[in-house]
Amino acid sequence: MAGIRQIPFELAYGLMKSFGYNPFWLILGEGEKRFSPGAWQLLNTGHDELFEKIDRERIFVKQIEAKKIQKIIERILDLDQSDFALFKTVFDRMFPPETPE
Repeated sequence: MAGIRQIPFELAYGLMKSFGYNPFWLILGEGEKRFSPGAWQLLNTGHDELFEKIDRERIFVKQIEAKKIQKIIERILDLDQSDFALFKTVFDRMFPPETPE
């Protein structure tokens, strides 16, 4: 079952918190399906927000790697301010933001 699945991070993380499912397995098809009881206890140490932030970023990076878009992102980051503004205008017209900025 390897490969990126269209499962929102929030759903995958909720399933981890409630049932011990590995969000990396749910979203990326990597690792074990569920955490072992010992590992699950280590994750429930009161640092939920920190672990969630780290896991969200790790999954985001894995998605970038899987889609092979790292070079595109690097090129966007290298744009000067005026070119970036133009890029953002075109991009926002093609893919309107869901929420106003």
